[in-house]
Amino acid sequence: MGKRKDKRQLSQFSGIDTEVILTKDLEDEAIYSVQKLFIDNYHEANLRYLEECFNRMRCLTLAKDDGIPIGFSLGDSVKINLPRFEEPQSVVLHGLGCIEDKYRKIGLFKHLQKLSSSLGDPIPSGSRRLICGRVAHPVSFKGISLNESVVPKINIIPTKWQQEIGKLIAQLYGVEFDEETFIVRSSAGAIGYPKIKVEASKTDWNIFRNVDRESGESLLAIVWYPDAPKDWYKE
Repeated sequence: MGKRKDKRQLSQFSGIDTEVILTKDLEDEAIYSVQKLFIDNYHEANLRYLEECFNRMRCLTLAKDDGIPIGFSLGDSVKINLPRFEEPQSVVLHGLGCIEDKYRKIGLFKHLQKLSSSLGDPIPSGSRRLICGRVAHPVSFKGISLNESVVPKINIIPTKWQQEIGKLIAQLYGVEFDEETFIVRSSAGAIGYPKIKVEASKTDWNIFRNVDRESGESLLAIVWYPDAPKDWYKE
């Protein structure tokens, strides 16, 4: 147990093999493959940050093409008690992920993200879940920000309920948390700088204006899928 190979061959991923592994069961070869992908795709890649992710996320998805590692995603899913809910809620935690340049823009990253929570606590199909991630630039924030329920929003202070939930999620990531801005800080320091061209406007960057990336800060982004609970937007 603790490992699963994905035999589905979606047309856009033809020839790409994926394997989902519990991080507690990782062998040296898999760890080395992830470290190499991280270093190849980030300037000043911080291996302490990666180690922190290994310790916090229970699942790793590793993708290979003809046996060569081309991407990975760390993640988890948990069923926990959230503030002001009577029943435990499903929470998806997205962690660090990298894709080699020529395999980007085919949907592979999202595919790996989805798989990386598949060995965590099961989430019934179609049920409400809170999706969470740490983001440090507009490219990683863009997709999640399209959902109306996203927190944070530019120039809007989160409600007390949103702050309460954000604080609990930050504890799961093991990071310091600012309730009004949703800025979080990792004790491992800065992740590094992705080797991608960030195409974004000044408006897109605005929500990151107070994020000190060099000190290990990023934004904690949370969003409900497929819909938000009642009173999510009320103070």
